[in-house]
Formats: sequence, C-alpha cells, structure tokens
Amino acid sequence: MKISVNGLVIISGLIWAASFIAARLLLDQADLSVGVRLLLAFGPTLPFAGFLIGAIHLSREADEMERRVQVEALAAGFSLTLLLVATLALAQRAGFAKYEDFSYGHILPILVIFYLGGLVIARRRYACEPE
Repeated sequence: MKISVNGLVIISGLIWAASFIAARLLLDQADLSVGVRLLLAFGPTLPFAGFLIGAIHLSREADEMERRVQVEALAAGFSLTLLLVATLALAQRAGFAKYEDFSYGHILPILVIFYLGGLVIARRRYACEPE
C-alpha cells in the first residue's frame, strides 16, 4: 500500500501534534533528567520538519488557485497572530496582562486557528468568484 503525499502530511502532522502535547505534559514534571528534558523539548522537531517538507511539496504541486488560497490563509494567520502578540506585549508592559497568562506556548494554537479561519474565508471568497 502506497501512501500519498497528502497522507504523509496528515500523518506527520498528527505525530507532531501528539508528540508536542505529550512533551508539553511530561515537561511539567520536575523529576526529569536533563537528557529526558532535552529529548522532550526537541523530539517533536523531526515530525514537524516532515510535516513542513510535505506541505511545501504539496504547495509546489498545487494549481494556481489553491496557491492563492493558501497564501491568503497564511498571510491572515501570520498577520493576525503578529497583531495579537504585539498587542499583548504592550498590554503586559502596561500592567494589564501578566506573563503567566500568555506565553510562547499559546502562539502556536492561535496561529493555527487564525490560519484555519483565513483558509475558510479565502475558500469562500474564491468559490464565489465568477470564472
């Protein structure tokens, strides 16, 4: 059985998500050795690299319309995340938000949510345009 590039991207993405969540939960334990903490911190990197390589491969094979949709979704996700992080940084400086309430660990899920929102909007936009 041969797995498609789409399948490999999905599988590597799921492996990365599972390893990231597991590492995040396990790193909260105080009694881990330095080697285990190092492995947990950098272990999810390889599956994520596989995900990125597959996603780049898929984007190279995509037609012009799909590329346009993906670029808009990525631009929306990145821009909205940047806006949120910049605003929260200033809110923290002003004393309205505590560092403990928002950290680097929150950026990734927010970016994914904003990207998916941008993807929905871009797909609707291009599906409605007359050809």
